[in-house]
Amino acid sequence: MMAHPGKKLLFMGQDFGQFIEWDEKKPLDWMLLGYDKHRELQSYVRDLNHFYRDTPALWQVDYSWEGFQWIVPDDSKQSVIAFLRRDAAGKMVLVVCNFNPVLRKEYQMGVPNPGSYKEILNSDDKKYGGSGVTNGTVKTKKGPMHGFDQHISLTLPPLSTLYLSVPAARKPRAAKAEDKAAEKPAKPAAKKTAKPLPRLRPLPQTPGSRRLPSAADVRPRPKRRCKPSLDIC
Repeated sequence: MMAHPGKKLLFMGQDFGQFIEWDEKKPLDWMLLGYDKHRELQSYVRDLNHFYRDTPALWQVDYSWEGFQWIVPDDSKQSVIAFLRRDAAGKMVLVVCNFNPVLRKEYQMGVPNPGSYKEILNSDDKKYGGSGVTNGTVKTKKGPMHGFDQHISLTLPPLSTLYLSVPAARKPRAAKAEDKAAEKPAKPAAKKTAKPLPRLRPLPQTPGSRRLPSAADVRPRPKRRCKPSLDIC
């Protein structure tokens, strides 16, 4: 219940597994810490409390649905649930619980972001009295599952809870130089201007050749005047 939304209540004696119901007339059974299992349980509860305090995703958005998201809510046959907790900045923690005393190998589930998922806390760690089945770091595989585009495979220890860090969403890759060049609008083609025709030089005159008349040689004809009485030109 430490990973579920809501404020936590840990009654005294529960942190080291006291057997007898609490009695206000008697002190707690501290002598149980002389046994390994009770001391290992106390160590786990201590680390779990520190992990809860240092992980805002577990407590920062307790009042809204935005801080919680189901991944596996309906696997009643194997008694497994998985969900995400999210803080105000969007950073997430993946929580997986196996409520059966059965080891689950290659248990697959969809995850929100591609990349590496690192196991942060495992209740089955040997230092907590567990069997020591851990996952370390697992990488995502392509393939849709539970509404996501990628998934991971985990080994779930019996009667355990796993906490895994979720990698940040990848930023879209920058476009390549070729793609950028293709996106640029093509420059308009330069207009071609007609070249001026070369100026013709007059042909040289040779003796005996006939010179062609020029504009200066053509004289205008004189205008004829009409007689006013006859109106005949």
